[in-house]
Amino acid sequence: MGNYKENKSIKVIKKEIKDKADSLIEKNKILKKYEKSQVLVSTIGILGTLLYCFLTNKNYSINEIWSRYEFYGALVFVLIYNAIIEKRVKSLKKEVEKGKETIKNKMILKICDCRECCYCKEELNEYMKKNGIGII
Repeated sequence: MGNYKENKSIKVIKKEIKDKADSLIEKNKILKKYEKSQVLVSTIGILGTLLYCFLTNKNYSINEIWSRYEFYGALVFVLIYNAIIEKRVKSLKKEVEKGKETIKNKMILKICDCRECCYCKEELNEYMKKNGIGII
């Protein structure tokens, strides 16, 4: 909520809308971290296992690595990890889309306490875009 203080227009947006926007931004950040972790954990897990097998093997052949249980254990771990994370990513994507839709629908209504013509909706949209989620 620190970025709200930067903008005078953002400060007058109703607390309910601010809270939903901040919640949506946090969920989107978590979603991005999960998506990055899928690639990183998979890559590090498999390459680390290959490196371990090469370093502990006296033969240094690919055929020898294919026959080691550590390599298959790493593959199973990566597959299980990706399945679990993919399920969480799908769930978070649905929540983020639902949150975007909710905020978009609420932006039709009066979202601020301004008495006259204001740019609160544009300011909120800019704030959301700056934090990785474009509403409009």
